[in-house]
Amino acid sequence: MEKVLTLIPAEKIDGLLADREFIGHDWFKWLDEQNILCRLRIKGDVKVLGNCGRNIKAEQFFWNVKLNQTVTWYSKRRVADVDLYIAARRTIKGLLIVVATKKPETMIGDYYKRWSIETLFGCLKSRGFDFESTHMTDLERMDKLPGILSLSFSWCLIIGHWHYGDAKVLPLNKHWRPEKSLFRLGLDMLRRVLKNNCSKNDQISFLTLLQVLSRT
Repeated sequence: MEKVLTLIPAEKIDGLLADREFIGHDWFKWLDEQNILCRLRIKGDVKVLGNCGRNIKAEQFFWNVKLNQTVTWYSKRRVADVDLYIAARRTIKGLLIVVATKKPETMIGDYYKRWSIETLFGCLKSRGFDFESTHMTDLERMDKLPGILSLSFSWCLIIGHWHYGDAKVLPLNKHWRPEKSLFRLGLDMLRRVLKNNCSKNDQISFLTLLQVLSRT
């Protein structure tokens, strides 16, 4: 984060999203000192200072939250020695998601944007480019690889949109999800064109896909 702040000032950071793995008093205190606005998910058993003056598990503040319901406390609580607002949402499957922040408005909705980031990581790794299986050892090349993969991801997603339309029109499987994402559909098309030099049943050329990218 210190390296990030040399490129992006704290006042320009709209919100830092972090999952439960990023915990600790020093971490919370440092973010507070840097005035970085965060949406930090905390574990249910994290101790939070209650009105009674004693520490209570965060999940106890939301014991009565119903499925698919969001509850926000608009009075600050002491979390990891930092005064923060807390809110929680219980998913349709019963999972309680507790978030701490300095700005309570839309805190749960903002945190849920993290799922898009997780989806991106999946596309760069196991569900797409298999980033983790690289055998590169040259540090300079490894520094460039994430940038190249990010451009490749964007290209595949653009191809998916261009050829198949919006994600909402994709046919759903029995779990009410598309069988393949627009990224995966775009990647499969790009691989097919590169491998087969355009099959007889698919008159899309590599030049066409380049033009799709260039229009962005």
